Amino acid sequence: IVTAVVVSLVVIPLIVESGLGATMQEIIAGIITILGMTALNFTPFSDRVKATILSLLPTGVLFGLFLVTDYSLNKHYLLFTTIIMATLYFDKFIIRQFAVFLLVGITSIYFINGDAFLGVNNTTVYFFTVFVVYSGILFLLYLITSWTGALLEQAKNRVAEVEQIMAQLHVSSQMIAASAIELDDHITDVNTNIQTINASSTTVTEVVEQMVEAISQESTSISNVYDVVRESAD
Repeated sequence: IVTAVVVSLVVIPLIVESGLGATMQEIIAGIITILGMTALNFTPFSDRVKATILSLLPTGVLFGLFLVTDYSLNKHYLLFTTIIMATLYFDKFIIRQFAVFLLVGITSIYFINGDAFLGVNNTTVYFFTVFVVYSGILFLLYLITSWTGALLEQAKNRVAEVEQIMAQLHVSSQMIAASAIELDDHITDVNTNIQTINASSTTVTEVVEQMVEAISQESTSISNVYDVVRESAD
């Protein structure tokens, strides 16, 4: 879908500006690119391989047009569009592969059919200028992708750290909850023991009081007996 949108955004303005007949080559190239990319989605290749082929396919179609048709500035516009499409993956490996393919391709086209590639400006100096422009754009996009990749990796690491901290907090909260439940159980046991001790203390107190009362009575009896014995002796 993205490819179809990008191709349409490039081809439709060309049709409006130059007419259908003058842009037939670009229309054919766009159709071939869209069909090829659609078919590639149904292949068993890995995502990186698919992305690499998807970035190289429209460029290869344009190289074919350079070889079999006359010079047209529109094809250079489309070539810049393929560069943008390759950088959308934010993958340094794909950009490196694409850069080698593009620079080798435009160099080969220049030596095979320089007039179709540069038109009236078909000179070595002008080709060198174009080559440097393409190389500079690719290099800058590679740096941007590298920086973006580093930022994404840092963000990914930060997310992993946050997830790890959240997992630790979750474990800690579970431990705290378990400790609270255990503490509550201990408090309940302590309260039960205190109640038992209170009951036992009450029983002991009652027994002691009874013993004191019995001793008091015994003392009174002993005192009475002593008095009786003393009176008898007198």
